[in-house]
Amino acid sequence: MPALLAVAFNMVAIMFVVRRDPSVAPLSPKVTAAELRAAMRRAIPAFVQLATVFGGLYSGVFMVNEAASVAVVLAFVFALARRRLGRASFLRALYATAGSTIMLYMILIGASVFTYFITLAHIPEALLGFIGGLKLSPLGAIVMLLAAYIVLGAIFEELSAIMITLPFVLSIVVHAGYDPVWWGVMNVIQAELTLPFGIILSLLRGLASDVTMATISKRVVPFLVADFIV
Repeated sequence: MPALLAVAFNMVAIMFVVRRDPSVAPLSPKVTAAELRAAMRRAIPAFVQLATVFGGLYSGVFMVNEAASVAVVLAFVFALARRRLGRASFLRALYATAGSTIMLYMILIGASVFTYFITLAHIPEALLGFIGGLKLSPLGAIVMLLAAYIVLGAIFEELSAIMITLPFVLSIVVHAGYDPVWWGVMNVIQAELTLPFGIILSLLRGLASDVTMATISKRVVPFLVADFIV
């Protein structure tokens, strides 16, 4: 249900964006049945890659990190089979990947260092202790916790925010009468709404060097709203 809700509200966000500015999703020209079949044949490697990755994940054959490695190897094999991968294009791919990886690790390393000092200052405990002492209704406590995670997300990397606060938050959630599994789902969704700490936005900026971060941030606002509603 959480996934279906997220998909539904993101579809609404897409409709909103496209109705306001149809130029962001122009209609493609009509294709014949023969062209469609040819396109589907060309897409077979992509379908195989998706089926292998998601099939392996959901069957428990490999974990997320291994799935990424499998996807890269499959993409490399398909590129060789199509004879599209020359020395120059291979080096360009390596340079682009190295640049994105370095950028992400600089963000993560900086966040880890900052997280360490914030933890030493006991800021998460103080924030959650303040919420716990407000004597709120169960729903009010949940709303305040979600708001607190938005604040923490501005200075913490997602996993760090969850791991540091979970021992304190879980007791508040259980005391309020909510199911810990339900809170786990809420917590994971909420952790992805970290502002302004956006690793994915930074990755997009690295991949699309001709687009400014301000433009990317502005374009994701409708989808953030949809996720907050979810």
